[in-house]
Amino acid sequence: APATGTRPAGEPELVAIHELLQKGLWEQARAALNALIKRAPTATRYQAMLAYAKGREAQLSNRRDEARVELDTALQLDPDLQVAKTALAELFTRRK
Repeated sequence: APATGTRPAGEPELVAIHELLQKGLWEQARAALNALIKRAPTATRYQAMLAYAKGREAQLSNRRDEARVELDTALQLDPDLQVAKTALAELFTRRK
């Protein structure tokens, strides 16, 4: 598959987590992220990805307020997290 630019280079753990998220395997993705956070509690990138995972799951379950809070948190932790930016933009464009 061609690179989409959303996969973090050089971080195989995050590549695997992105694959879980793309498949909608939220519980496994959260478990993997929690394990990474335990090993590296100061790595805000992992915390941001966890907030993104929670936000995206909430978004797809139509829990819009929860999704917005989690996605905002993800971007506060990692302002360059493109998947969170995209999800947040999608959340606002689909507002009815």
